[in-house]
Amino acid sequence: MLLLLGILLLLVAAFVGLKVYNNAQANKEEEAEGEIIIEMEYADTEIMSYDYEGETYNLERVDDVWYVEGDHSQNVKQYRIKAMLSSVAPLIAEKTIENVTDFAQYGLETPQKTIVFGDDLEQYTIYVGDMNSLTSTYYITLDLNGSTVYMVDTACVTRFNYGLEDLIEETSEEASAENSAGASAETN
Repeated sequence: MLLLLGILLLLVAAFVGLKVYNNAQANKEEEAEGEIIIEMEYADTEIMSYDYEGETYNLERVDDVWYVEGDHSQNVKQYRIKAMLSSVAPLIAEKTIENVTDFAQYGLETPQKTIVFGDDLEQYTIYVGDMNSLTSTYYITLDLNGSTVYMVDTACVTRFNYGLEDLIEETSEEASAENSAGASAETN
């Protein structure tokens, strides 16, 4: 009888241990996926604005083609805009820090970059603070008057490190003139 009771206790302990293990694995998977903090998809975006090296760049999408706002004569690199916006639309936080009272410790008292995107109905603003070099993430907030800071993948920020010249396609005429200038400089 004692042997059967011992086996029963052993089975119950194994069952409880397995249940705890499975719950821990499920929690790890949820943490790895992160929290979606902006649900908008790239395909739904119509406007984008961001600052880089002291300049603000405004772009708009008309009939599924991205342009510099107010100047549709320049050919914008569509693949680059898609890569930029796909990193934030949707936006997934790797970690959420709540009840923040001092944004300065995250570099958010004076954000180093602001990214705005959306459509006619909804616009999102991402304020970028410092980079955490240990986790290779940036601190961001969606509300400078709030109390929540998020940690996001570096690509969410570094994909916006382009000036206007990096966004504009070089026309074949410009490329020919550049190549001609380079060839004449080599012969001199």
